[in-house]
Amino acid sequence: MPREGRAAARMLSTRELLCWAVAMFAAVSLSSVAKLWWAAPAQIAGVFNAIELIAWGCALLLILRDPERGAAATGFQIGAVAVLAGCALLGPGRSGVIALAPLGLLILFGGGWSEGQRRAGAVFVAIGLQRLLGTAIPVLAGDVLLRLDTAAAGMLMQLVVPGTTWSDNILKPPGDVGVTVYMACSSFSNLSYTILCFVSLYALDTGRWSRRASLALAAICVGIIALNTARLVFTARSLEGFVYWHEGEGSTIFGLVLTVVTVSACSVGARWAADRA
Repeated sequence: MPREGRAAARMLSTRELLCWAVAMFAAVSLSSVAKLWWAAPAQIAGVFNAIELIAWGCALLLILRDPERGAAATGFQIGAVAVLAGCALLGPGRSGVIALAPLGLLILFGGGWSEGQRRAGAVFVAIGLQRLLGTAIPVLAGDVLLRLDTAAAGMLMQLVVPGTTWSDNILKPPGDVGVTVYMACSSFSNLSYTILCFVSLYALDTGRWSRRASLALAAICVGIIALNTARLVFTARSLEGFVYWHEGEGSTIFGLVLTVVTVSACSVGARWAADRA
């Protein structure tokens, strides 16, 4: 066998390189979760989100089941995967994950990648943008988003508790009880994860965005906003409601319901949209 042939045969394929890098990221993330489990279990949700896990799983599936078995990886592809591995070594924090957005764009629009790898690149873009926007949007437009959330909850609450008023991000029913809405309680964080979930599941079926996909995603986002608005109403109705829905079991129940609804709606919506893409 010629020297070039032997070298190509020994070189990892692009598919194998991407699988290795994704597996490294998963291992580092799980390691962080294991450490927090012993030190600070309450902080696990901030490090390892279930929908992020789904997104990484979709990316890995796209790479593993790709019908186009890549030939030997090019130097550019090896470099791109090295960047992905570097993101993994930075851990599941914002800085490492945000770097996935430009890397995903390189895979999505660069030459030499297979169809499945380009779809995985789209998922990497979605993961990186979710973290980037989660940092930038609260700074740039946080006040506007909080006012919108508070107004929506106030209008709904007026139907349940007449006499409810609101101002800026403060929601106040009649009496001495009122709540201040912060970004952690707003619909924005839920919407950003909803978009990530939908894009990841949609990429499993097709790499072409369609009008049906936009319609499905918009409908799901409206439903998620409605759920979060209902939670704000329950939280603001009374002191007991605040303790239960914000600090007690109600908060855990809402988180589980929201995750199940988000994943289920995105699964159905993505498949419906992909059928006509």
